[in-house]
Amino acid sequence: MPKKLEAKLRKNGWERKHIHRVIRIIDDAHANKHPSIKMMDAHVYWILLVVIAIANFAISIALLPSVMALRGIFLYVVLAIVGLIFGLAFELVIRSIEHLEYNHHVALGFIIPAIAAINIFLMAGMANNVKGSIGFGHAQSPFLISIVYAIAFVLPFFWYKFILKKDYYSE
Repeated sequence: MPKKLEAKLRKNGWERKHIHRVIRIIDDAHANKHPSIKMMDAHVYWILLVVIAIANFAISIALLPSVMALRGIFLYVVLAIVGLIFGLAFELVIRSIEHLEYNHHVALGFIIPAIAAINIFLMAGMANNVKGSIGFGHAQSPFLISIVYAIAFVLPFFWYKFILKKDYYSE
């Protein structure tokens, strides 16, 4: 981060001595962090992944009645809207975690939609099983449902990263 920060500050017209002073202050702040804060910083990434997985599972369970009752374009619109809303919420959470590095954001960009797709795939399969047992609802394609939700879920991340071209780690 210091090289990117240095380049950004230099581009914004900062003097060399002020740039080095800022970088030294940041380095000193990192070095003087309390050990418990350092430990939390190291684990927050993994805790975030677990929370996202659990939240996606809860979302897929909450969507179960909708998947059973809706079909066609209405189902996919509902899934896309829910996916966009939760994708935006998680993207904002990820963006607000300051110490994550570039490789963390890239990994999250692949892991989060995979978790979302797997959860929704399992949920659609459960909906089809419940439909078969009780005779209510519509059979759905778990693959198509999971793809629609995962694309909608990851869209805010890609919008921010590739359309707006913002780097999380350099702000």
